[in-house]
Amino acid sequence: MPMLGALPPPPVPLKGGWRPNMNKSAPPLPAWPPLGYRGKPYEVATGQTWQSVALAALIPDPLDVTYFNFGTTDPGRINTYLHHYVGCSYPADDKKNFRFSDLDFPGEVFWPPLGYRRSEGRLPFHAEVMVMLEQEMSRYPDLTLGDNHRVTPDDLRVIVEMMRLGRVGVKHVPGLKDKRGRDAAGLWDPDHSLMKLRNDFIFFPHAGKTVVHEATHAINEYQVAAFGRPIRVWQDEFLAYTAAALWWRAKDNATAETAMLAADTVSTMFAALFLAHYLRAGGGRGRLYVSKVDKDLANYRVPDTTVNPVKQLKVAIREHYPNPNQMRKKYDGIG
Repeated sequence: MPMLGALPPPPVPLKGGWRPNMNKSAPPLPAWPPLGYRGKPYEVATGQTWQSVALAALIPDPLDVTYFNFGTTDPGRINTYLHHYVGCSYPADDKKNFRFSDLDFPGEVFWPPLGYRRSEGRLPFHAEVMVMLEQEMSRYPDLTLGDNHRVTPDDLRVIVEMMRLGRVGVKHVPGLKDKRGRDAAGLWDPDHSLMKLRNDFIFFPHAGKTVVHEATHAINEYQVAAFGRPIRVWQDEFLAYTAAALWWRAKDNATAETAMLAADTVSTMFAALFLAHYLRAGGGRGRLYVSKVDKDLANYRVPDTTVNPVKQLKVAIREHYPNPNQMRKKYDGIG
């Protein structure tokens, strides 16, 4: 969680009456745990050093590990953060620095993502994607389609943790194409649990809609595997487009509205943003339902208009995927 204002109080008092080299004017860390960490919190133990932590993390330079955790290589500030955040309290042999101990509490440091280098000034691409999703959970919708298909912020949290543990991958693919040879901003590869993304667009304010779209595919794939809940291609795409459009409207409704008005009225972008407009028409932030869409589209009507936004999006998806029932048969559960 972000630490604002003063440093948190040290969880364990100093042991032995010694005076470590600490910079007491060091500012609190902007976030703890550090954003984008890999795997689970790493529990330090007696006899371990930053070198052994780096070796376990497959990071060649131990200073990259300390910098990732604390944003500095200054010994005084590192000692300050070790005392206040990691709970170190025992002196090293030089009586100036802390050493790791089995008795440190909470006694946890964090592995950088693979490929992290402090000199590059930012996280590797795959870690930036994970951080973006982690920070956008509050804007991710609680959306139900029909009777059986639901995606929620808690589901997105599961996917982020799977990314952290390496069970869901992210790959930057310049020149990414779909199976029909068209340019693609992003694709979900269910065979490898891999999110493929074309550009570094996640660094632009509203373009994370593609990441949210592909993350929704990952949620659906997880639910198929974990709960045996079959989902058809159009349902998978419907949830992905709608969740991304709802996220975009929650993030920057004015920009989303402008994009909708500029889009082709038969496109999936227009249809998804149009549906999101009506789903959010009451201004609510709770659970949203799109009921009976796979049984009786006529039952879902928007007041004061003859347009059925659910049907409009479904038709747009069919145009984009002209033969959806023949795609990814194993994923659809259709024989």
